[in-house]
Amino acid sequence: LIIDVRDSGDLADGIKGAVNIPLSNLIFAADQDFALPEDVVVGGKVAVAKGTKFTHDALKGSKDRPILVSCGLGGQALVAGEILKDYGFSNVKVVNGGNAAWKNRGGEVCDCMK
Repeated sequence: LIIDVRDSGDLADGIKGAVNIPLSNLIFAADQDFALPEDVVVGGKVAVAKGTKFTHDALKGSKDRPILVSCGLGGQALVAGEILKDYGFSNVKVVNGGNAAWKNRGGEVCDCMK
């Protein structure tokens, strides 16, 4: 699994095959245990039901599979890697230098997450 943690407005030259999960969303997207403790009510109607989970599909299941985390230059990926480890993911690696370094080393990139 390759995760690109850049914001969705900046997805050019992503690692081919990566899934975009913005760093700002990772707190909920990586938490397999959190569920809303009560309904979220807006205008008298339930907008989000109690028990709703926000785990990203790519992060459901085993926490010991390999995960490679990247971003544009590597800084956000370092933070994201630590978040994933805090949630119990045990096989997390970060692309040193981000997508720019990946591309400079001949790694395949694309604009496929747009």
